[in-house]
Amino acid sequence: MANILSWRRKSISSADDILNSHLPELYRMAYRLSGNQADSEDLIQELAAKFLSKPNQLDKLDSPQTWLKRSLYNLFVDGYRRSKLQPVTFSTITGADDADFTDQLVDSAAGPADQAQNEQLQQQLQTALESLPVNQRDLVILHDVEGMPLTELENILQEPLGTLKSRLHRARKSLRFFLVDATF
Repeated sequence: MANILSWRRKSISSADDILNSHLPELYRMAYRLSGNQADSEDLIQELAAKFLSKPNQLDKLDSPQTWLKRSLYNLFVDGYRRSKLQPVTFSTITGADDADFTDQLVDSAAGPADQAQNEQLQQQLQTALESLPVNQRDLVILHDVEGMPLTELENILQEPLGTLKSRLHRARKSLRFFLVDATF
């Protein structure tokens, strides 16, 4: 019995190490998908519970990073479908912790005019992203913002590469129209 408990502790410890090594990247992805700190922390907590509940299957994973990202994305989609809520925008976040994220996007050394222009640009980008269909918005966030290659997104989103390329092209074309041609 002691051997089984010892093995289980080692499995959980290695699973914990794997999860901790990918945590910053997973949190950033969860934050981009959900739009706020509380929901992103909930997503990470659900993912950790799911991941750590199966320590014996961890050895079978070829790429835990891909599995973690796909699971995180699936948890987000499941939660989105359950709640039928639109993601919270940066402009509606008022918590002090969440404001730290948007403060990082604005150069604190810039003057008030530059800061106002940056905030306006942020708002325009967020509005443009929100105008996209959910599948296009998720793809733009994961590929263009997070920098994930399309071949990895093919596994995470479980969509053919050609579909992802055409969806990304349509999303960029829509963003370009919204940001350049449309008037605010």
